[in-house]
Amino acid sequence: IGFWSDGKNSIGFHGTPAENSLGSAASHGCVRMRNRDVKVLFDLVRRGTPVIVQP
Repeated sequence: IGFWSDGKNSIGFHGTPAENSLGSAASHGCVRMRNRDVKVLFDLVRRGTPVIVQP
């Protein structure tokens, strides 16, 4: 579920099978989630849904 792109790179929410890596800096800005949780999120949001990322 992408929420930012500069036309070359993209950042978004995505699932990962490596659940032990959740919460660590292991990507270039993506929000990694359990696969089952990102599937639920996908059904809850629509294109154009605002995303606010705060430190």
